[in-house]
Amino acid sequence: MHARRAVGSYIGGDVELLHTGSISVGVALELLAKAVLVHHAPGLLAGRPDVNSLLTLLGRADRAVVPTLEISTIDARAALKAVKHLLPATPWLENQSQHALIVRNAALHLGLVDLARLREAIAQQATIAAFWLNELEIEPAKYWSEQLETVTAIVDMAATATQRVVKAKIEAARVAYEKSYGHLDPATKEVLLAWAQARPIWSSDHDEPATCPACGAEGWLSCSVERGETEFDTDEDGTTAWTDRTAYPDAFRCSVCKLELEGNELDGFSFPDAISLDPEPADPADLYDYDEDGDALYGR
Repeated sequence: MHARRAVGSYIGGDVELLHTGSISVGVALELLAKAVLVHHAPGLLAGRPDVNSLLTLLGRADRAVVPTLEISTIDARAALKAVKHLLPATPWLENQSQHALIVRNAALHLGLVDLARLREAIAQQATIAAFWLNELEIEPAKYWSEQLETVTAIVDMAATATQRVVKAKIEAARVAYEKSYGHLDPATKEVLLAWAQARPIWSSDHDEPATCPACGAEGWLSCSVERGETEFDTDEDGTTAWTDRTAYPDAFRCSVCKLELEGNELDGFSFPDAISLDPEPADPADLYDYDEDGDALYGR
């Protein structure tokens, strides 16, 4: 209902239509994300720590004190982040401008609407929905009904626009590379390339080396890092604690040819969707609560 309502506002119209469409596009994205989570494990929706919500989501509402309509769940951004963890190929990046959620919040909390941003949001929601519907084994025609043809056109237009931008960036980067290095003798060129590739030209949560699709030099992927729950192992030597980490590429930059790609522009290349990092050591003391006398109580 919300997804179709948003698409109905794509052509514009009066303020009321834009307002409801702006709210619906964000709601549609959040609800579909939560449907994916429920498909994998309903407990993923629980706002922790909340036993009543978890009981309800696990089918034991009869044991919950709080009515079903009052249970607590994770918010939209947390749901997107969780789905990205489950399905790394999801065409959404944590540091990407979240059009669908931005326009929803602007309309819902400030009464502000913008047709251009709404259209971007609809294209984003529809692109992500295509991926998730396949995961849920739901036919697009069932989800979009009579609007499927319109949605297909919107997604194709968005993809084509991105491809045009990427093609122009690649060509410009290749020209810049030839201008800077093409006239150099092999020895000088080797030295300058080694210097240019020595380190990232910016810093992020995690910088991962990757081959530049324009010039073939070593560039860098800028990644956001997601940390899992603290895990531990106890043996005769004591307790060891650690946290698993996963990096998600958000952008690519090459310090040689100056190519910069971000968001959906990363699609179509051999960049990884997710990168498993070495676990991060954690303080074992974080695994314990303490009573009023300072005695450790296991079970945090």
